[in-house]
Amino acid sequence: MTAAFLWGLSGVVVKSALGAALTAEQLLVLRLVGSAGLLLLGFAVWRPAAFRLPRSAWLGTALLGLAQAILQYAYYRAVMATNVGTAVFLEYLAPILVVMVSWCRGRLAFERWSILATLSALGGSALLVWGGAAGLQISPLALGFGLLAAGTLATQNLLLEWLLPRADRLALFLWSTVAAAVTSLVLGDTSVLTHLGWASGTPLFAVVYMVVLATLIPMVLLMMAIRRLGAARAGLVVTLEPVIASVAAAVLLHEKMALGQWGGGGLILAAVVLMQRAPESRTAD
Repeated sequence: MTAAFLWGLSGVVVKSALGAALTAEQLLVLRLVGSAGLLLLGFAVWRPAAFRLPRSAWLGTALLGLAQAILQYAYYRAVMATNVGTAVFLEYLAPILVVMVSWCRGRLAFERWSILATLSALGGSALLVWGGAAGLQISPLALGFGLLAAGTLATQNLLLEWLLPRADRLALFLWSTVAAAVTSLVLGDTSVLTHLGWASGTPLFAVVYMVVLATLIPMVLLMMAIRRLGAARAGLVVTLEPVIASVAAAVLLHEKMALGQWGGGGLILAAVVLMQRAPESRTAD
């Protein structure tokens, strides 16, 4: 719930920062490079053992970092192309994608609760996109980036579920963040690291928030949740995020969503809750 609250507020922080002085590519670099730098410094001083990562986890950790970087970039672009509420609700199709993968792997039973959850998510996403009196509520660009964010969030959670039993949580967090930072140097705008004219007022606060309160702290909390609950069920813990994001955007940014879009968001949240009723497969390893 703490992670959900911090991530929910981050949508407002991102839109304020991007609308002020930073592009999505610049904030991506600052967030991930800043996070990796703080982690490397902190672990070098207090937890040098965290640098040890099993060789068998190297590839998975690199893929995890890649997914995290693409997720952040896609979410930033979706927020700028539409409103915060719509972007985060689209991102929250991720738990349903995890359920579908779990079906295919035999780790989740294919029964009524998971089927109802999937149908609810699909109906919710349709309302989110077409739920207003004017018809199409978001641009194809916003929809594309929103779905990309959902896909990479699902990939992140599945990779975490696979990696956490195989590597130390802190080592995994450290090196996946470093891999994400390296990826951001390719996807993002590295000029922001040398031209510091943006570093005043709201943008500076936004970068500090995104590094510490929207990356370092909630990612540790997410790993703890997935390790205890599994990727398919951990989604229930953070279903408050889109609600917090939407309310915060309405209050602080004066953004509005059509009534049909609120209904679509409600169906997506209902899908995540329904998904928790699905029993695990007896053949799951």
